Amino acid sequence: MPQMISCPYCGKLTDPNLEHCPHCGGRVEPKRMASPKSPAGTADRQTCPNCHALVQDGDIICIACGTNLLTGQKIVGGQQKAPVSAPLRNMTWIVAAVVLAILAVLAGIFLFFLLTRDPVAQAIELSRAGKELEASAVLEKYLAKRDTDPRAHYQMGRIQWRMSQYPAAAASFEKASQLQPGNKDAAWLAVVALNQPGAGADARNRQLAVLNRLVENDPQDVRAWRLTALLRAAAGDTAGEKEAIQRVLELAPGDSQAIQQQAIAKALGGDYAGAAQDLKSLPATGDVQAALGFIADAQGNSDEALANFKAASNADSSVRAETLARLGALLVARGNYEEATPVVNEANSADKSNAAVQFLRASCLRANGLLPEAASEYEALGQAGGPRAAEALVRAADLYIEQGNPAKAAELLDKAEQTGKTSAALHTTRGRLFAVNGEMDRALEFFRRALQLEPQYAPAHLESGLLYAKREAFPEAIAALENYIKALGDRREGMHATEVELLIEHLRQAAGQTAGSGRIPS
Repeated sequence: MPQMISCPYCGKLTDPNLEHCPHCGGRVEPKRMASPKSPAGTADRQTCPNCHALVQDGDIICIACGTNLLTGQKIVGGQQKAPVSAPLRNMTWIVAAVVLAILAVLAGIFLFFLLTRDPVAQAIELSRAGKELEASAVLEKYLAKRDTDPRAHYQMGRIQWRMSQYPAAAASFEKASQLQPGNKDAAWLAVVALNQPGAGADARNRQLAVLNRLVENDPQDVRAWRLTALLRAAAGDTAGEKEAIQRVLELAPGDSQAIQQQAIAKALGGDYAGAAQDLKSLPATGDVQAALGFIADAQGNSDEALANFKAASNADSSVRAETLARLGALLVARGNYEEATPVVNEANSADKSNAAVQFLRASCLRANGLLPEAASEYEALGQAGGPRAAEALVRAADLYIEQGNPAKAAELLDKAEQTGKTSAALHTTRGRLFAVNGEMDRALEFFRRALQLEPQYAPAHLESGLLYAKREAFPEAIAALENYIKALGDRREGMHATEVELLIEHLRQAAGQTAGSGRIPS
């Protein structure tokens, strides 16, 4: 049995024939190898089994090649990097967060600097936050120092518009348009704002000034030229209107709105034939038919006017209420109350503020035998005032006479006279009232007053003739009734012309008998 030796590394007994200690794995073989004695006073030295570099007794790793002296194995890849500790990772995130926070603060400082240096941007932000008063105050302060900034005036106009300060908004948009003619938004907003209530008597002229700048800056702007034509027409500038219409037609040949407007301008200038020619070149829409009806009506061609108005009333039209009103008036003038009544009722529904239509409606009620309703309608019109108030009161008084209420008739006639408008109709109705009350001479006096004002006023001739006939003054009666027929002319329908002519013949016979017998017939 071999002699056991102590392991030079762990000190435990091990077999000397083994290369490595079974207890610690240390290399035993070098210990058995003969080695020169170290000089006195120096430590024992060995060599690395891999690179043969000198190593100290007790070293575990060869510092030259990295070999494990206990196992004889070389460590591959050199030393491994120590893993990053958790505290170090946390520190990295903390630093990143601090950097981001600093950047956010810097961005806020920059934005604050920008807003304080740009009051317009500051006002926009305040307005977006719903702080209109604060935004307005910022711009007012800024504009007091710098009144030539178009952006500031434009934003001020927008803020004033949101606050329903339309006159102020109009002024701001106008100023922005003056300072920056290329800003079309400012120009159009100025035109719209000047169309709002409270814009002032010079609003139309100011609108035209804005539009003139628009077309000077952009002569190809069809919309601006079209609106310019409309405003110039409203201002009575016929030459300017024609110029604007011509520009529209040059830029947009066949523009239906411009052609219609041109036709209207021609009609207003008395060129009815030219107006009709322009309109007939367009598709037969409701508006075109209505315009043709108004032109024919202006020419006195009632048949053509009626045909066009009827066609327009059966189509969509932007002037439907006006078309129905005029159609109803023509039908009433012809005594065609049956056809006129539904037309007038529809016109009244379309525009209840139209006193002329309400007047026609009362006329239709009277023609249909609805005297109380007609009287009430006329009286309401008269009490409401307006240009036809006196006429309405006279019509109401006339109906109250027919209904046997002379006191009410006298009251309304007095109110009609208080309006200061004297008419043949008023004198005639006053004469009828005297006749009802048995005051024949006073009645004839007022009939004569009516004819002095209007010699061809047919009702005064009729009332005079009937009164003379009642008094058996046949020659005077016959003359008055013949004048009535002459005054009617072609307006015989619904005017009892045939009955009056029969009465005249009867009076002539009566007058002849009286002359032959020397007595008055019973």
